[in-house]
Amino acid sequence: MALNAVPEGARVLDLGCAGGYMSQVLKDKKGCRVTGVDMYPPGAGFGLDRFIQCDLNDGPPDLDFAEFNYVLMLDIIEHINAPERFVDQLREALSHAPDTRLLVSTGNIGFLITRAMLALGQMNYGKRGILDITHARLFTFASLRRLFEQAGFRILATRGVPAPFPVALRNGALARLLLAFNRLGILIWRNLFSYQMFMEIAPLPSLPYLLKTAVEKSAARAAEAVPRSADGRA
Repeated sequence: MALNAVPEGARVLDLGCAGGYMSQVLKDKKGCRVTGVDMYPPGAGFGLDRFIQCDLNDGPPDLDFAEFNYVLMLDIIEHINAPERFVDQLREALSHAPDTRLLVSTGNIGFLITRAMLALGQMNYGKRGILDITHARLFTFASLRRLFEQAGFRILATRGVPAPFPVALRNGALARLLLAFNRLGILIWRNLFSYQMFMEIAPLPSLPYLLKTAVEKSAARAAEAVPRSADGRA
């Protein structure tokens, strides 16, 4: 979904790039220029145009976010200790970049199987999945939307992601059948049948940006209104 959402040649900031897997695909298939950010440097063999070492628990990296068309946060927000503070800081970093788009994904705690486990009194963390032991926070569609909207973002698109049956069961006939049923379920009841959530998000224009834009437009109109003599002088 993220690969399809990013156009060719885009300038991309990959927050939490890990080993650089997504960054490499964007470079190879879309010709994107990618800056990766992570707590640890990526291993050899993954090409990034630039890498910045940064613990996102301390906030977004000190960059000019207006340089980027897209910011990726794929399965990252749930690992941040204080996501509200981080999203507020991210909104500040994007205060002069209203055209930059965020692509965010995270697990859906409201997924059918997780709900069934909770109904049976079970909430068992593990090494992978929605209840990954490294997840600091858990989200539903509604809570993820509120997280960004209350910080000054608007949600442009929301999609449900099916469970990774081909990974869990290998890519056989049973996995493909379950995947098809899961996709159908998402169309019927997205909040219940989505294993993960995927959102495209944009920052609302900040007051300083609007004031700056208004001053620039006023100055341009004033310059156009100044009468000029035949030799071009005002």
